[in-house]
Amino acid sequence: MPVHAVGWTERVSVLIQDELDSLAAIDQRVSSALPLSSPGKVQAFYRSSAFTPLWSLAGQIQPQAHKLITTIRSAWREGLDPSVYRLAAIEKLVNQSNKNDAARQFARTDLLLTDVLISYADDLLKGRLSDSPLRQGEDSDPEQLDLKWLASAVSSGQLGAALSALAPRSSSYASLRRALSDYRALRQQEIEFNPLHRTLKRGDAGADVKSLRQRLMFLQDLQSNHPQENSFDGELEQAVIRFQVRHGLKIDGIAGPETYAAMAVPLALRVSQIEYNLERWRWLPRSLGRRYVVVNIAGFSLEVVEDEDLVLWMRAIVGKPFQQTPVFSSKITHLTLNPFWEVPFNIATKEMLPKVRQDPGYLQREHMRVLRVDQGKVVQIDPADVDWKNVGRANFPYRFRQDPGPANALGRVKFYLPNRYSVYLHDTPNKSLFSQAVRCFSHGCVRLERPFELTAYLLRDQPEWTRARIIETLEHEQNFVIMLSAPIPIYTVYWTAWVDSQGILNFRKDIYGRDKKLSQALSADQSSQ
Repeated sequence: MPVHAVGWTERVSVLIQDELDSLAAIDQRVSSALPLSSPGKVQAFYRSSAFTPLWSLAGQIQPQAHKLITTIRSAWREGLDPSVYRLAAIEKLVNQSNKNDAARQFARTDLLLTDVLISYADDLLKGRLSDSPLRQGEDSDPEQLDLKWLASAVSSGQLGAALSALAPRSSSYASLRRALSDYRALRQQEIEFNPLHRTLKRGDAGADVKSLRQRLMFLQDLQSNHPQENSFDGELEQAVIRFQVRHGLKIDGIAGPETYAAMAVPLALRVSQIEYNLERWRWLPRSLGRRYVVVNIAGFSLEVVEDEDLVLWMRAIVGKPFQQTPVFSSKITHLTLNPFWEVPFNIATKEMLPKVRQDPGYLQREHMRVLRVDQGKVVQIDPADVDWKNVGRANFPYRFRQDPGPANALGRVKFYLPNRYSVYLHDTPNKSLFSQAVRCFSHGCVRLERPFELTAYLLRDQPEWTRARIIETLEHEQNFVIMLSAPIPIYTVYWTAWVDSQGILNFRKDIYGRDKKLSQALSADQSSQ
């Protein structure tokens, strides 16, 4: 390094330390001439390198600064808002620094560039809302940003590659990111679509059919060389079905009010929806595991992923809007064939007790036992010996337990995934509900459409549990706990937009209002910057 460069670096280093000391003394970054988003991390960053400037040398801003500006300008590709990172202020400072070699100007420019780099890198790694109550369901601490590694990436000219490496590694995230780019481009061509006034089905004709055809072509659900065609043919019916499938609607090929409503959602809102779900991806652990289970609450589904490939998918039933299935991560550790159902207190007292009062035979018909703890021991009580009319929530010393069997509310198999919400996966005797498009009927646990396929997958490495042995155990209604030799990670997520294994972009309704809350939280966070 030239001698004059060494002297210049020393001057800027002193001024960087002076600026940071001033910020610490003020203790009010918003009142400072140099507001920083992450003052603590910026101080740690420079302290570890003896306050050496990172972005300038001998009175010149280095190319990596311009690389950062270019990257921030394209932050929308990750579903992040470039304006959050004070892009205009950065560019102004950089331009002023190149025209004015005042060392303090370079010191401030260096600090602001580093602050923005840390903010953007943190957001890629952990999400914008790293401290939001919306993330209270997480059971593990997010990975922390390695500041020394980040500084090395800048110094070695590898900033772009380093930032790219911080984003979620999953191919599903990459697919959703590409969908965001596609929909942002499509939004520029959008013409407002007004819901049609009549239900349309195969065989219909008229101007409404032509409008429907054009909307489906615009949304890329219909590939046709006849956009002006006004007859509802088989090709158009299949396009309606495709649209219904990827929006979680009733699949009948008939264009009615619900289908029209989904078609009329402006693409600006769909773009935001994709951005919300890219943010949720950043809340997940960096590595989900070689194989793992995902329960998508908003999508009413369970899937098993192995080496990035979908190996099992099934419908699921999740909690009601007022008894929501939570977002969390855990591991499936064991399962029970022919489980007992230990009825939760709230269900026992709010839902079952009134039925017992009205129908003395209810408990016997439902194969329910009445239990009570007496001197430290669990004893069974004869329901006929209880004056149910004088028992209520305030004086309910009993437990209801349902015996294994075909009528058991948990069905024939229960999957355990330790968590603080007491949520688990299970079979159900009521299979008809899986035919519904919107499946939020449970008290918070997750019911599975094909639980025995999941059972077979989980036990595939335990050869002693053959298909014949599983069937025999079930037929004897024998309660049997099976520990998994290799517990498998499971993530319950709330995805209202995702790209499926066929490469098709899916959207779902915001059944719990969490997209709305996320939008409000992101807006509040942005206004605080």
